[in-house]
Amino acid sequence: MLRYYFIKAHLHYQCYSCKDKLLSSYLKACLTLLDKPLKEIPLLALDFEMTGLDPETYVIVEIASIVPDNQLNI
Repeated sequence: MLRYYFIKAHLHYQCYSCKDKLLSSYLKACLTLLDKPLKEIPLLALDFEMTGLDPETYVIVEIASIVPDNQLNI
């Protein structure tokens, strides 16, 4: 529970201290999602397959995305 409040406080700080209006509005939207149950939040999982671990020398060879079923029993 303490971790939840820390994340929410950190997002509040980032949201109101950010000088970029677009990023600030994105962070404000994230704040509203924190008050909802997990099954009501739209989720997207991304997986990047690369030829190695160093992003400066290796390349992305595959990108996968999955929209999980939000009808979880949580």
